[in-house]
Amino acid sequence: MTTIRVSILYNGEWTEKNGEYRFTGIHIRGIKVLDSTTFEQLVERVAKVISIDLSKFVISMKFKFKTSSEPLPPMEILNNFDLDFFFEEASNDFKNPLCITYERKVNIVEHNDDMRADNSPPATHPSWEESHYYPTIGLSTSQHEVEIVNIEDDGFIPDHFGSGNELE
Repeated sequence: MTTIRVSILYNGEWTEKNGEYRFTGIHIRGIKVLDSTTFEQLVERVAKVISIDLSKFVISMKFKFKTSSEPLPPMEILNNFDLDFFFEEASNDFKNPLCITYERKVNIVEHNDDMRADNSPPATHPSWEESHYYPTIGLSTSQHEVEIVNIEDDGFIPDHFGSGNELE
C-alpha cells in the first residue's frame, strides 16, 4: 500500500471566469492517506481534520485538473471510483489540493398527521374538509438535498367546498 499526501483547501468557494475555475479557500491542511482508503473513510477523515460535524453538514470534495488543453470544471469525488482516479493523479505528482465545501443539512419539516412513518402520503386522500390535508412540496436546496414542507392556510377553502366567504 502506498501513502498519498493530500493537501486540503477549505472555507472557500468555487468561482468561474472565462471558463477558468478557481477555488478561493482561506484555510489549508495536509493529511496522509493510504491508497486503499475508501470514499466514506476519506469523508470522515476530512471532516475530522477541518472540524466539520457530519451529522449537521454535508461536504463536497472536488479537485481541478491541470491541463494544457481546454479548461475543465472541477471534478467532484462522489464515490470510490472517483477517489481511485484522484489517488492515481496524486501519485503522479499531481499537486492540486482537494477543495472542500460544505453546507448545513436540511431537516425534514413535517407537521401532517396523515403522513405515514416513511413520510409518504396516505394511499387515499380524504377530502379537504375532512382532513385539512395540506399538500407537501419538495424544495430543492442543493444538488443532493430536498426539504419537505407543508403549506398550511386555514383561512382559505376553495369555493366548491364552502360559501367562498371564509376569508371574512
